Amino acid sequence: MSQTTECFDPRAGLVPIAEAEERILKQVKPITKNEVIALHEALDRVLSVSVSTPIPIPPHANAAMDGFAVAADALPNNGAKEFHITGEALAGKPWKGDCQQHETVRITTGAMMPAGT
Repeated sequence: MSQTTECFDPRAGLVPIAEAEERILKQVKPITKNEVIALHEALDRVLSVSVSTPIPIPPHANAAMDGFAVAADALPNNGAKEFHITGEALAGKPWKGDCQQHETVRITTGAMMPAGT
């Protein structure tokens, strides 16, 4: 196999895995001690333990993406059904009301799921 000097060759500059690992390990400094600091001093630091919360965040069901919220039992088993858009739920501004069988609520990512959907 011949070596290429073509600058657009995708293999140019590649090194064997063992050499790449060796280069990486030379650059890595292991964490050898822990310290407790104030939160405002934590920039550019690494946590030494996992952090979790005892309460659900957010404290409600929310939309994973933009779309429409409907009551699950309002969906037909087959065929099509028309829904009237009755409101809009935004992240930080929930829609107030109940979503009826023939209604849908436009919902944005992160918004609280409307009652009944």
